[in-house]
Amino acid sequence: MKEFIKIKDELSKIINEKCNEIFHLIANTDVEALDIDPFYKWYFKKCHTERPFFSLKTSAKLLYDAIKISGKPYYEVSLIDYGAGVGSLYVLAKMIGCKQVFYNDYDAKFAQMAMEIDTIFGVKMDDYIVGDSDITFKQMREKGYELDIVMSRNVIEHIYDLENYYHDISTNYPNAIIVSSTTANWNNPFAHMQHVYIHLKNRSKIIEAKKEFLTKKYNLKDSNDIDKAIGNIATAGGPKLDEAMEDYLKNKIKTQFPSNYTNICNEYGVWGENLLPYQTHKRLAKDYDVDIKPGIWDEDYSFRLACFSSKCLNFVISKVGYLGNFMSSYIILVAKPKSKFI
Repeated sequence: MKEFIKIKDELSKIINEKCNEIFHLIANTDVEALDIDPFYKWYFKKCHTERPFFSLKTSAKLLYDAIKISGKPYYEVSLIDYGAGVGSLYVLAKMIGCKQVFYNDYDAKFAQMAMEIDTIFGVKMDDYIVGDSDITFKQMREKGYELDIVMSRNVIEHIYDLENYYHDISTNYPNAIIVSSTTANWNNPFAHMQHVYIHLKNRSKIIEAKKEFLTKKYNLKDSNDIDKAIGNIATAGGPKLDEAMEDYLKNKIKTQFPSNYTNICNEYGVWGENLLPYQTHKRLAKDYDVDIKPGIWDEDYSFRLACFSSKCLNFVISKVGYLGNFMSSYIILVAKPKSKFI
């Protein structure tokens, strides 16, 4: 049996057992046989076949930490995997026996594929909810669902308006904790430089795509109108991009968006991978006490030197507390509602 998480109590033991089950289920799943768009098949394989051990290991760590932080036994916990795609986190939560597990993604085709995969795996979530945070948490509350934990893996760095995300949760579930992992680690200098390089490299291409999108949508004869309407278009997206364009066309008012040297978003308001300082996360999650914890490095490389280096890094990270955030490949953000501790 593989060790996906260090065994130290009943919860870690059952998580490790179920990770081994999922590992074998994934290895024996014929994704090509599914009647679904080729992109979603490719995405599943990308998530689960490139680094299958590490993917499950990060899900195991995130789920274990979240349940422990909640203070409840796992069989009393209700949670949602927000922006789940076709990951393993929600499946693992269901298989260990959490009270209620909800699946979410904004893309209905991801939800469809998740349901097909779940059927193969022999599990079924308590609900599959399609939509952004404003729709998702309101719908859950109206259906009378309980919710202790909101979890996500590599999602919050893509959310255009994180302040609204936190607000949507606190409005509908003021006592739920939010546990999120993200590779957008501001404190890691190498990750920081990589983000700057990648996004500067793609900046002009994304800006041109936005201008083409707006020119067609608003039937503009002169694309220069876009520069007159929007300042820092690289950070403008989603409904706010449309609002800015419409405000200019109706009132000739220019909307200035904040500058961001580390990131860009597309016309739909999806960040490439938004790199934010810790203090910004705290400011955006104003109803929460936010803590940041270091993640782990992959130790399952075919190259021995890479495995040895990762193990050394993980050992150091485990010993230095907060300083581990400057070395870790990803971070875990824990947002606890202030009202819960008053």
